[in-house]
Amino acid sequence: EIVGPDIRIEVDGGIDTQTTPIVVSYGADTLVAGNAIFAKTDRIAAINAIREAAE
Repeated sequence: EIVGPDIRIEVDGGIDTQTTPIVVSYGADTLVAGNAIFAKTDRIAAINAIREAAE
């Protein structure tokens, strides 16, 4: 309310399927996942898993 309704909250670092629901519950709407995607062989599946965890 202080900064206005159009503010976005980004979390960069430590984002994976475990942390995604937590940061989303606190209002984050932009997530940056590096290692949780690029360390996986199937990167598409990793991205989809994080997206599902955000719902």
